[in-house]
Amino acid sequence: MLTRIAERQGRNEGAQVEQLVLFYEAYQQLNSEGSPTTLDAINAKVNEIWDSLTKDSGGGNA
Repeated sequence: MLTRIAERQGRNEGAQVEQLVLFYEAYQQLNSEGSPTTLDAINAKVNEIWDSLTKDSGGGNA
């Protein structure tokens, strides 16, 4: 199932798992802040988290 979903999204399994972890972390942060958890808000938070992670590590693959 993971392989099929990843392929539909143009990712490999590892990248798909990474995306799911980012999505969950974004949801958790928004929820703990009492912020709306719409898909738009979650995706914006995912991008914020990803930018923060890649800035700190010098790059990324997602």
